[in-house]
Amino acid sequence: MLSGGRSSRLGGIAKAGLHSGGRTLLSLTCDAVAAARRTIVVGPDADARQDHPSAGGSPVTDREFVRESPPFGGPAAALAAAVDHLGDDATPWVLVLACDMPRITHAIPALFAAAAQRPEVSVMAHDRGRDQPLAALYRLDSLRAAVAAVQTNGGAQNLSMKALLARVQWRAIDVPAGSTADVDTWADAQSLGVSGTAPTSTSGAAMKKQDQILQEWSAQLIEAFELEGTTIDIDAILSLAGDAAHSIVRPAAPLTTFIAGYAAGLAVGSQQATEAVAMESAIEAARRQCPTGEAAEPTPTDAP
Repeated sequence: MLSGGRSSRLGGIAKAGLHSGGRTLLSLTCDAVAAARRTIVVGPDADARQDHPSAGGSPVTDREFVRESPPFGGPAAALAAAVDHLGDDATPWVLVLACDMPRITHAIPALFAAAAQRPEVSVMAHDRGRDQPLAALYRLDSLRAAVAAVQTNGGAQNLSMKALLARVQWRAIDVPAGSTADVDTWADAQSLGVSGTAPTSTSGAAMKKQDQILQEWSAQLIEAFELEGTTIDIDAILSLAGDAAHSIVRPAAPLTTFIAGYAAGLAVGSQQATEAVAMESAIEAARRQCPTGEAAEPTPTDAP
């Protein structure tokens, strides 16, 4: 269970503590795997230890808490920490889940069914055209080899999941549409029925505050660069940044958005397109370059 991100696009509010149906996302995710022999939560545990799942769910005391090194080192570093924590555990399979997918229970049966059919290969959720490496059932021996390889070559800090899984043979499995939808922004939270950490308007207030700050900062930059009249799609830019951070390395986020913006500016300056069309095209072109969830070197076992 991975729960250690900075949640920067949520104003720093921990995703694990967000609520859906009166329960935290961490509790929902742990309950989804209540039958597991071990439940390892990678991330800060101060708030998680106070989390109270519903009756019949996974008790807090059954969770093992570890932390990636360094803290906030990214999902690859978190997964490496979980593998190290397992030590010489003889279990053949590890179910890896991010804690910010409130509908993940709908995807898990498909993963287990696929693993039962071909137990020699790891399986990864494929949802609405996108592979999701943080909703996958991995062979532990493959993960151990992958983690050992990256640790020999500088470690997993800020490493993309694609790079970590380059040595892992996996195949994509179709899961119910939307079952791996995650919460990256307050807009995502709203669409998935997820609220803030208290039964008040905490999430709405935080969303409005963050949106206001971004809008004001965008307006300040537009004025400073004498771009009055230019419309900036902040959500699209943040989404592109997230894709780059997850599929390349985390510092790729600002680099990717800068280059996309530069390309859009050139297109407008040469009168190849209007501002809106140029920005939309540049963002989409950059997103297509992000190898989200694709295997670095496909093998015969990657085929459906």
